[in-house]
Amino acid sequence: MNPATGSLATVGLRGATVTGFGTHRRRVLLVAAAWILWMTACAPAAGPDEPDGARYLVTGIVRGIEQSDGVTRLSLEHDEIPDFVDIDGNIVGMDAMTMTMTVWSGLSLPTGLEIGDPVRFGLDVDWRRAPAALIVDLEVVGSPESGDEGADGG
Repeated sequence: MNPATGSLATVGLRGATVTGFGTHRRRVLLVAAAWILWMTACAPAAGPDEPDGARYLVTGIVRGIEQSDGVTRLSLEHDEIPDFVDIDGNIVGMDAMTMTMTVWSGLSLPTGLEIGDPVRFGLDVDWRRAPAALIVDLEVVGSPESGDEGADGG
């Protein structure tokens, strides 16, 4: 140990002094801190890939399926949503109607989903994003012929 510096080693290199483990530890910590800051700055912002708005469980009937530019949209004749909250935070409800809604990019639709299928779906609504409403879960709950559930039988 060098009594003058208190470090474990001091090596002279053409007029420069490199101090042993103390400097190395500081460099490692500095590099680690820079890496953490860089990773945090480059992290993707929460958006449609991480829906976290108000959730509603809704039943309805598939009236249309469209795909364009990698985005899937479903036209759904859905039942009333009595506890629906508007953009101002008021519970206003939503009447039964037919709407076209975007499917969350992380959702795989059931194989063989067809127009006329009765479905139960999770609707995520976050007024801060566009589109505000995303279908985040969907299951077929009967067959078009059975009439088990849907807009009239939910």
